[in-house]
Amino acid sequence: MPIYLVRHATALPAEKDPQRGLSEEGRKEVEKIGAFLRGKIAVELVYHSPKKRAMETALILAEGLEPSQVLEAEGLLPTDEPALWESHLTGEQRSIMVVGHLPHIEELARRLLSVRKEGGRIRFLPASVLCLEEVEGVFAIRWFVEPSIL
Repeated sequence: MPIYLVRHATALPAEKDPQRGLSEEGRKEVEKIGAFLRGKIAVELVYHSPKKRAMETALILAEGLEPSQVLEAEGLLPTDEPALWESHLTGEQRSIMVVGHLPHIEELARRLLSVRKEGGRIRFLPASVLCLEEVEGVFAIRWFVEPSIL
């Protein structure tokens, strides 16, 4: 089943919103991605970090994807160790979307893809979505999309 890794959309600066909710630009980014994904993918569960910008991103995406649940989850904060989610996603039989932050989401993608730190990276811009699929115990990239190309 596909796994979708998502970086939250652009957030307000802390001076304007201490909780750093989505900016107007961020809402447009995630709405654009959501409109693109609607009808193209099926997601059973959406997990997001406790931070407001990730929750708002997840909820906007869920409007069009209609997952069975949208859940706040531990281990998705920017500096959390990705091993918990690497373990959780490996062997997963459901289609899951994980909405998080840098550097965590990038490191999680690298680990799932078995990419060495010095070997490269996936550049997650705000509201980017990476689709991975596990085949015979190995994750591979199916596709990657960011708002600027839509």
